[in-house]
Amino acid sequence: MTLLDHVRATIRRADLLQPGMRVMVALSGGSDSVALAHVCRLLHDAGDLIFAGVAHLNHRLRADAEVDAAFCEAVAVGLQVPCETAEADVAGHAAAHGLSIEAAAHDERYAFLRAAAGRLHADRVALAHTMDDQAETVLLRLVRGAGSRGLAGMYPRHGLFVRPLLDVRRDALRSFLRDRGASYRDDPTNTDRRIPRNRIRAELLPALVHDYNPRIVENLAQQAEIARDEWAWLQQSATELTRAALTGESPEWRLAVAPLRNVHPAVARAALREVLEQAAGGRAVTAAHVNGLLALVLAETDGAADFPGQRVERRGPQVVLRSRLTARGRGADTLEQPTVFSYPLAIPGEVGIPEAGATVSAGVGRAEAGQMSWSERGDRVAIRLDRDVGAAWVVRSRKPGDRLTLNGLAGRKKLQDLFVDRKVPREQRDRIPLVVDDRDRIVWVPGHAVAGEFRVTDPAQAVIILTLRLWGGPA
Repeated sequence: MTLLDHVRATIRRADLLQPGMRVMVALSGGSDSVALAHVCRLLHDAGDLIFAGVAHLNHRLRADAEVDAAFCEAVAVGLQVPCETAEADVAGHAAAHGLSIEAAAHDERYAFLRAAAGRLHADRVALAHTMDDQAETVLLRLVRGAGSRGLAGMYPRHGLFVRPLLDVRRDALRSFLRDRGASYRDDPTNTDRRIPRNRIRAELLPALVHDYNPRIVENLAQQAEIARDEWAWLQQSATELTRAALTGESPEWRLAVAPLRNVHPAVARAALREVLEQAAGGRAVTAAHVNGLLALVLAETDGAADFPGQRVERRGPQVVLRSRLTARGRGADTLEQPTVFSYPLAIPGEVGIPEAGATVSAGVGRAEAGQMSWSERGDRVAIRLDRDVGAAWVVRSRKPGDRLTLNGLAGRKKLQDLFVDRKVPREQRDRIPLVVDDRDRIVWVPGHAVAGEFRVTDPAQAVIILTLRLWGGPA
């Protein structure tokens, strides 16, 4: 089977693309992404897809980063496709938000790719992760401690992003490039063994191949696929269990003990993690927390314990989860001070919101049928681009008297009432980032509402594509 046949098989099996879809390649200049760009050119010529272009982000972390950018532009010229390029201050983003360089680069890269996809009207962004990358990911998560969800590794598709090379080895891609006489750039940071992934690539994987199993990479990739299927089943079972056992709403939930005791512990753990994460207000939930809550469920006597963002008490046939603020009482000495923030949002551009633990990005694109159906309660939305839209938009916290239009231009609603109707917990309301225009009109309440005067009504008009990404969320 040729490399192209392998990629086609992955696309069909994982339902990554349909003929006629516009695909943009994330191009770093390394062998994997250059090979992916060449593969997409061949698939374009064969009528399998429309190669919309490539996108390269200069992270400004190396002295020769501009050489990489110039190389990527040359690759695009050779393949006869557009090239989107930009620069990002990754080190500054990391320092401003207390992130590692790797996490900050992830934030900047995905925000840029979403914006570039909008400009190129791409339906999918193709990432060049290989079977070797998948094996490294599984090992990295295994040594850090992970269950089925973590061992599932990277998914072939996650929303806008697809990974057509997950069934291909890196050596096969380099052989493919040699046959085509195509060059690529080597990233020297890939040899920095202070980075855990690089140590796994340079030390652990070669030792496993040499001393234990020459096909360890293929086996780990297969394990990831099995774990994905198992996790999907487990998550579905856990959701059904949660619906049967959970009552109440924020800031207090009640779990019936009996249904949790009568299922397999794996299903119970998955259900309890779902409940803990729902009540944690964005705080990290670990396996130790899940096991601690399971111990309360299985105990023969009542008890209590603190978990991320909440107090949990066992009361006979029920477990009660309450926010810590509610558990302490609502006296003036226990109320948290309001969170106030305001950050300018360029169009196109993106901004990090530390108070919300999220990044908001804005890109200019074209409204199509699929974009008009985006849910206003989701994390991505198309906003009408009018002539009077300026670049001085802002992402800010709520203010007293905030209102927005919901049902037609005459229907104004208090933001406070919207939060009450949507049952948004009091302690979360100040941290929800509001996108407002240059006249301080609320444009978008992420996850809840789009203002009526900004909704897309014409499928042919230009739009602003607003995206909210929670830090530490999946890519």
